[in-house]
Amino acid sequence: AEDFEKTVPKPKVEEKSMKDKVLELFNQGIDIYLIAGQSNSAGFSPIPSNISNYGEQYVNGFENVLYYGNSLDFNNIGQGDFRNGFTPVKAGMGVDNTCLGPELGMASVLNESGNKVAIVKWSRGASYLAPDLSGSAAGDGTWTSPTYIEEKMGGHTDSAKIGELYREWLENLKTAYSLLSSQGYSPVFKGIVWFQGEAETTGGCVYNEKYNELLRCLINDMRSDISDYTGENYSRLPFVMAKIARNGETNGYIENVRNQMQAVSDSMDNVYICDTLGYGRIDNWHLEGEAMIKLGQEFANENVKKLSVAESSTANGLVIGGGYHEIGKEFVISVVPDGGYTIKNAYIELESSGAKKNITAELIAGAYKIKHRRKDRKTK
Repeated sequence: AEDFEKTVPKPKVEEKSMKDKVLELFNQGIDIYLIAGQSNSAGFSPIPSNISNYGEQYVNGFENVLYYGNSLDFNNIGQGDFRNGFTPVKAGMGVDNTCLGPELGMASVLNESGNKVAIVKWSRGASYLAPDLSGSAAGDGTWTSPTYIEEKMGGHTDSAKIGELYREWLENLKTAYSLLSSQGYSPVFKGIVWFQGEAETTGGCVYNEKYNELLRCLINDMRSDISDYTGENYSRLPFVMAKIARNGETNGYIENVRNQMQAVSDSMDNVYICDTLGYGRIDNWHLEGEAMIKLGQEFANENVKKLSVAESSTANGLVIGGGYHEIGKEFVISVVPDGGYTIKNAYIELESSGAKKNITAELIAGAYKIKHRRKDRKTK
C-alpha cells in the first residue's frame, strides 16, 4: 500500500479559469423587484381557465424568478402569505391560490433576462396611501410614509395604524434581502411597482386632492429607506405605477387621482406609468386574469427591466473607472456587464482640455478589458 501511494500520482485539481471565476461571481447576483399597493397588486385576478396554454412555467413556476411576500385581501383575508422562503413564481400567488397579481406577467419577461431575479411583494386590499382609517384600514393600517407624517402631520398621528403598511413593507424587504444574502446571493434592487389609488377615489376620502403630495413622499421615502438599509445609492431607483382606470363614475375623484399620478410621473426622475385603460376587468376595479398577466409583462418589459440600470447611468452612458495615472503607465479597467448588455464604445477624457479619445474594449473571459497608456496630461 505504501509503494502504491508513492507510484500512483494524485489526481490533479483543475484550477478554475478566469472565465469560470467571473461567471461564478456573476451568478451570485440577484435582481430584486418590489411590488406594493392594494388589491390589484395583491392579486385579485382569477387565474385564466386556459392558463396551461400560456406555457408550463406559468403553472409550475419560472425557475429563474423567485417570489417572497404577503398579499392579502382587506382585513387580512386570504392565503397569500409566501414567507416560508423563496419559491419560483407561478399562477396562484394572489390573495389565494385561485388568483394572481402582476408578479406572473413580470416573471414571464424577467425569466428571460439572463439574471437570477427575486420578486418581493407586500400588498393589502382596499388600503389607503392617505392617513385615512376608514373601513378595513382601521385594522390593516395605511401606506402613509414617514416624510408625509413628519412634514404634513407634524410628526403626530392619532393611531399607530397610520403608516403601518409602509413600515411592514420595509421590514418585509429587509427580511427578504437578508434571506437572499444568507443564501450566498448579492442582492441588487432594480425597481418598484406600485398599483394603488382606488381607495382615494371614494367620496369619503378627504385626501383625494392630496394624492400628489402623498405619492411624492412615498417614492422619496422608499428610495431613501432602501439606500439607508443597503448603504447604496438608490435615489433614482425606477418606480413604475399603474394608472388606475376610469370605471364610469362621474364624481371626478378618479380623474383627480389619474391626473395627480401623471403629474408625479412627469415631474419626478425615473417615475413611470402604465395606464390600465382598456384592460379587461371583472368588476369596477379589478383586472381579469389575462389583463393582469399582460400588465405584469408591461411593467417588466417596457418599464422596470428596461430602466433597471438607470441609477448608474448618465445622459451619455455608463461612467466607470476614473482617477489619475502616471505618464507611461498602462492601466486596465475590467467590467462585467449585466446579462444582455455589451459595451459598444469607450473613451478616455483628458482632464485639462476635456478632449475625448476613443479606446477599445476587448471581451476576455467574460469581462471587458479596457486598456490605455497615458502619454501626457492627466487622464480620467
